[in-house]
Amino acid sequence: MRNPQARWKLIALFLSTLLSLLLAEGVLQVHYRVTQGRWLVQRSTEEVDALEYAPPPHVTLRPERDPHYLYGAYGRPQPGDAQPVILTLGDSVPFGWGLPPGESYPAQLQRLLDAAGYSVRVVNGGAVGFTIGQALDEYRYGFRTRFPHLVAITVQAANDVAMVESLRESYRPGVSLEDVILQQQQYHVTRATHLALLHYWRHAVARLQEIHRENLRKRQGIPSPTEMMCAAVATHLDTTLASRPAAVPVILLPVDPYFYQTAQTERNRALVARQSPMLQQYYQRWAPIAAALDARLTHEAAAHPATFFYDSRATLDAEERQGLYLDHIHYSARGSALVAQGLLRFLQARQLLPPLAQPTRPR
Repeated sequence: MRNPQARWKLIALFLSTLLSLLLAEGVLQVHYRVTQGRWLVQRSTEEVDALEYAPPPHVTLRPERDPHYLYGAYGRPQPGDAQPVILTLGDSVPFGWGLPPGESYPAQLQRLLDAAGYSVRVVNGGAVGFTIGQALDEYRYGFRTRFPHLVAITVQAANDVAMVESLRESYRPGVSLEDVILQQQQYHVTRATHLALLHYWRHAVARLQEIHRENLRKRQGIPSPTEMMCAAVATHLDTTLASRPAAVPVILLPVDPYFYQTAQTERNRALVARQSPMLQQYYQRWAPIAAALDARLTHEAAAHPATFFYDSRATLDAEERQGLYLDHIHYSARGSALVAQGLLRFLQARQLLPPLAQPTRPR
């Protein structure tokens, strides 16, 4: 370029553009830190799970393909066991994710039953990552034949809500946490970036694509992801409840995140404000989806014989919820204790437990 003045103008334009990009990058990095509670270079819990704790290729989370995947650590099935059994099905919540052995609510329920004199064994059938459908399939494909002397079955899983919240307009019935984790694992390995400009650009494009899919779904009259999820759960329940022995009661438990839901909801503002930015986002995104699924579970319990809804939300809403959770969904030891105590009262009030063992009289 022969014109020195034009050359300096181009250099000045390049430097001003570079300076603007650096300034924008710094502002967006700070914005991310304020809104997410961490720097962009730091991995989130979801990224750690996706990169380090995804199931190996030979493991499946679908019990119809692999019924030997992962049973609760507090009650592995014993073939031929004639003792009356309460089977607790579900995901990592009944499994006791993050708790020491013996502190999950099935384990604490066992101790309460023993102390009260009931000869009943609690089998923890919770499996990390399961949806309600997978938990019910676990019963149909494995537990039904292993435990012929069932006193009751409890079902609690939050991953259906997690699927809808995570996939949103991409959600389809039948998706599992296995699919989501493997998808996230691929995303974080191939597309992870520490540049805030690129990060926000990708999120803006993804949001526009989501809005397009949402508008297209509405024009075609397709149900929302939440409606599809609730319908899929109802179908699984109908199939399982029709195939169970008629005398075996099923107790459905709600999706029960860390905030107040049935009472003292005015305390949520203060409760949520004390949480991390990530837990605050869970409150905003999970609340409507969880409420819709819990309403559907309540309806299903009323529609089927020998099917009940134990509202653990009401049990915990009567307490100070701060301290009852390890994160947004998993109970602490204290939270598990309250659920176990409420579940025992529920079983007793509806006479779902066998008679107490009568002590032998001395002759």
